[in-house]
Amino acid sequence: MQDNGNGRLKLSELVHKAIYQLEAFFDEERRREKNYLVGVPTGFTDLDILTGGLTPGIALIGARPELNMSDFALGLAFNTSETHRVLYFTYNSNAESLVRKLILMQGHLGYRDLREGDFHSETSSVNIVNACGSLIKRDKEQRLIFDDSKPDTDEIYRICDELNKEKKLDLVIIDNFQDILPTKGAESGENRSGYSLATDVRQGLDYLVAQISAPVLVLSELKKTKRGERINTSHLRDWAVLEYKASPILLLEQPIDENEDENDGAIPVNVRVENNRNGPNGIVSLTYLKSYCKYESAAKVSDEDVPRY
Repeated sequence: MQDNGNGRLKLSELVHKAIYQLEAFFDEERRREKNYLVGVPTGFTDLDILTGGLTPGIALIGARPELNMSDFALGLAFNTSETHRVLYFTYNSNAESLVRKLILMQGHLGYRDLREGDFHSETSSVNIVNACGSLIKRDKEQRLIFDDSKPDTDEIYRICDELNKEKKLDLVIIDNFQDILPTKGAESGENRSGYSLATDVRQGLDYLVAQISAPVLVLSELKKTKRGERINTSHLRDWAVLEYKASPILLLEQPIDENEDENDGAIPVNVRVENNRNGPNGIVSLTYLKSYCKYESAAKVSDEDVPRY
């Protein structure tokens, strides 16, 4: 939908788009089809049904370290890039390690398997070849792009704007919020509070969303919590800066009665959806195949998928 050059949009176009979105909100069967989602699909069907997909704005992911939200975000990026254009900023890894991990994810092969030369699944090598082919296709079509240059908010905007002008960006993922540097033009000083710095970063992301009209999915660290304690949105670091902006918020946690040490091969994970402005809040069940660094919809995981130890 195009504006007329001065920021104003035709009402008739807005009406048609609103009707389309309302139909998608109220028709669960349509939301099961990617083409009828209001926003960008995550590739996790039950999550897409609940949220309607990711829409333009800031969305958040939070999780304890044992559930590795970076693995969740990386798998989501791969899923989404099947049909949409995704840009992934990483501050904690380099692009090479992420691509290596993606190949292992899709091949259902763990680092331990590589070290021991144990290709326990007869189809592992085929899966790896297919995963490499899929990644190469995404590269040729510029559907999955990694950036590990650790840019500040100005540079993030410049990179996104440049890519968006070449071809529309559908999703931007940033790993993670606490590592983003504020714009170089922001007020500096050792006495600035963390709240002030985080506000500068959030304002930079607000501007980015407004310019590229795409969802920006940001990973956020948690404050220290006791093991077994149920996490909520207030456990997110810099929550006070983000609470009125972020939607949806995806909190990854193990069910309270589950012991991670007893489920190291396949860990049940609840994704609690909070601040969902496109539908109800709720819980989506996934399984974290920790050895493969891969999240799957719980219904898709069979005994054969669980790593052997």
